[in-house]
Amino acid sequence: STQHPPQEVVRVATFWMAETETTQEQWSEVMSSNPSLKKGSNHPVEYVSWEAAARFCNRLSEREGFSRCYDDSFRCDFSKSGYRLPTCAEHFLASFGNAQTTYFWGNNWSDEYCVPPLTKQRFKQMTANTRFLSQNDVPSLGSKALS
Repeated sequence: STQHPPQEVVRVATFWMAETETTQEQWSEVMSSNPSLKKGSNHPVEYVSWEAAARFCNRLSEREGFSRCYDDSFRCDFSKSGYRLPTCAEHFLASFGNAQTTYFWGNNWSDEYCVPPLTKQRFKQMTANTRFLSQNDVPSLGSKALS
């Protein structure tokens, strides 16, 4: 019999996450700059380092009266009330949820949910090695982490 190494089980507590990526308008209001090449107030901000995103979270937290999650070394204190970036497990769960449908948006193919637009075949190639979780694999998803 073939033995497989044990898989690590990751539990994800309930968390909040913005429904969309941070827009250039939101970023500019908080950071007073816009590093994006493809400009558009409602477009997602782009060309942002992880550290810059953590600074954004801290500044937004302060503006809204929450405690900063990141210290000067960018270590996150998860007990703080402020905005923070999602962990890998939270990001995966938010992206794929309970995977009760063929695609994360439902059962019918639509390129409007893929940026840049992808063909159905290309989407399947890109996600061929992705393990989608079943409803029994994850706790229920809450709906303040930022994407």
